[in-house]
Amino acid sequence: MKLRHAAALALVGWYLIGPPQQGGPADFNIHAPLSKWKVIDSYDNIGKCEQGKSVHQDHWYDRAIADPVGTKAAIKDAIMLIWLNDAQCVASDDPRLKAN
Repeated sequence: MKLRHAAALALVGWYLIGPPQQGGPADFNIHAPLSKWKVIDSYDNIGKCEQGKSVHQDHWYDRAIADPVGTKAAIKDAIMLIWLNDAQCVASDDPRLKAN
């Protein structure tokens, strides 16, 4: 591998992205172009991204079980968990992230 190719690969980061809403508050469009998805966080590599997704899910799960059932906070936390369940790790140089 040439040095410039290795340098280019080293610059690639990873984004944890979540799908945009469509319709109701817990209705997410997982088929939307990735350019429409929201960046949740960024990471150095795919492993850290997947681990970061778990950390975010654990955080919102802990919040959800701490909130009284049926409260606005509990509903918001449940929606965040649904959103994070659909989140994906994508390389920062993925061409699908560019708007068409």
